[in-house]
Amino acid sequence: MGSFCVKSAGKSLGKLIADSMLGNIAKKLRLFGQDVVYFKNGNDEELLNRYKNRTLITGDRELYLKSKRTHRKAILIDSTVSDESVALAKIFFLINENPSDTPLRCTLCNGILRPANENERRSVPEKVIKNNLNIYVCTKCKKLYWYGRHWDSIKMLKNSVIEQLNMLRAGQSDSIYVKNKSDKI
Repeated sequence: MGSFCVKSAGKSLGKLIADSMLGNIAKKLRLFGQDVVYFKNGNDEELLNRYKNRTLITGDRELYLKSKRTHRKAILIDSTVSDESVALAKIFFLINENPSDTPLRCTLCNGILRPANENERRSVPEKVIKNNLNIYVCTKCKKLYWYGRHWDSIKMLKNSVIEQLNMLRAGQSDSIYVKNKSDKI
């Protein structure tokens, strides 16, 4: 695996916004508990003006540089890197957090998930209810979430992210590096 350039502008990162190039990353960050707006329609100026209180995550070098010139908090993701766990580990490293063990946010709308009540659980297939104590519902769009077969791949991704994150924190990763010391959060 090649090098992965980490660049960030700003200090404390807080809430995030992903540009149109990073929809899959936005969904995974939400799944792992981060508050991420996915900006898929609109131009750069609208994104920069409308979401000033969020840290930008982008694969667009020009947009990153615009953000840096205006002292906006931003993270540049090298879009040529194919390993999603590397990109996610980089983001968690920069925001100084770990991926959540339970789903906290809706992957579709970024709404907060809460445990489903009995009435909401009735719309889930019987087989799912038998195998899942934990069923969640989005407080915004009402989408239901539970641990299904897909959860194994999500756990594998999370474990890979944590492994990359631990290597970063220990300074042992050559797959991710900080471009210069002043960019490190």
